[in-house]
Amino acid sequence: MAIKSTLGLEIEFMLVNKNGQIVNNADKIIEKSKKKAPKAFIIPEIAENMLEIGSDPSEKVSVSSQSLLDNINLSVKAASEEKTLLLPTATYPGEFIPKMRDKGLYKIKKKLFAEKFDITGKCVGFHLHHALPQGSFDATSKNLKAVLSKKTKKSLVEAYNLSIALDPVLTTFMQSSPFYDGKHLGKDSRMIVYRGGKILNYEKGLYSEHLQEFGELPPYKFNESDLLDMVVERYSVWKKIIRQLSPESVDTVNYGSMLATAWNPVKINPHGTIELRGMDMNFPSLLFCISVAVKHLFQDVYEHSLQVVPSDIGVAEYFKEEKGKLFVPPDEYVRKKLQYLSAYVGMESDFVRSYCKSFLKLAKTLVPNSSKKFLRPFEEMVETEHTVSDKILHQAIKLGYKQGEQLPDEIAQKLALTNASQFLDDLEKTQDLIEKHKNV
Repeated sequence: MAIKSTLGLEIEFMLVNKNGQIVNNADKIIEKSKKKAPKAFIIPEIAENMLEIGSDPSEKVSVSSQSLLDNINLSVKAASEEKTLLLPTATYPGEFIPKMRDKGLYKIKKKLFAEKFDITGKCVGFHLHHALPQGSFDATSKNLKAVLSKKTKKSLVEAYNLSIALDPVLTTFMQSSPFYDGKHLGKDSRMIVYRGGKILNYEKGLYSEHLQEFGELPPYKFNESDLLDMVVERYSVWKKIIRQLSPESVDTVNYGSMLATAWNPVKINPHGTIELRGMDMNFPSLLFCISVAVKHLFQDVYEHSLQVVPSDIGVAEYFKEEKGKLFVPPDEYVRKKLQYLSAYVGMESDFVRSYCKSFLKLAKTLVPNSSKKFLRPFEEMVETEHTVSDKILHQAIKLGYKQGEQLPDEIAQKLALTNASQFLDDLEKTQDLIEKHKNV
């Protein structure tokens, strides 16, 4: 019998004016949107130049995506009234100083990140939520259950490890941030400045140094006890850090769940989901297509007890499936090699391109024939070795950008306007796609 599980989508946008410059009017756009639809998932983010939009969860990707599009369209109309455009890329290409929020939980983050706090106002992403295995989550405590059935334990660990193995694929396909603060750091500059650390060779990153465990791509876990221990231990470390930074806040800050005090690319979320947080924000059609592929991979784990096996076999042949086992590379290979290459060179890397190609080969065996067309945008990326980041970089060069130099403001503004305009066209394309495939 098919196991029914839900999926939800969450995205963030930056806001620009008609000149392609960042504007801080998220609150006005939210207010206008809420007047038309009070319950719409359109909420403030950590900076006033950012907007967060979410979907209703659903067993169908098309339903979640339509919910997301409805909220996007509300925001687009409200933004238009404010002479504002939504930017679909994960970073603004030029320099700017974000207007940060610093009350409530944001006040704690400001103390936590200190001079790095502004990074959180300069990066936006796409978060894909997939329901945890049935019976693994306690909705009252908003935590993983301590006692699980044998099958549930297995599905939980396999889904978590699969999510880690998928990270370099998803981040490569969805990369849209070749510039950060006017600098070309890599094909996924957002990943570099957000995760940071020794593995990515960027010690100025948001979660570098003593905060690494809260923002890094985590290692695999080999049983549910390891997962539970990680959650408890990380929460204890978090409380200790908060106690040192803001003693007056440690007993009053309420996150609602110990699962809420981590921002890793793969996260067990207090909503009862595995949250894939590593992807750049991107065009809606790509969000829809990648969600279809991920949904079917998780279904294979939950319904058919697919066993995810980290092994050197998974290095010799990426995503090899044999007799109910899916061989993936050891986490050291995924985290230290593929993650790094994905961030800095993307599809230019033979290793990354081969990894992405192997993922698509696997996805084709799991996705129904009627949905295989949704893999086509990613097949084209592999064939052409061009992601959205590559296209933006190419646009910049055509406008006069010279690699290795600071991106001029006027070029950054033109890039922002070009992509904001393309976003509106893609919105119509995605709506048409969903209407034709309502059973996906």
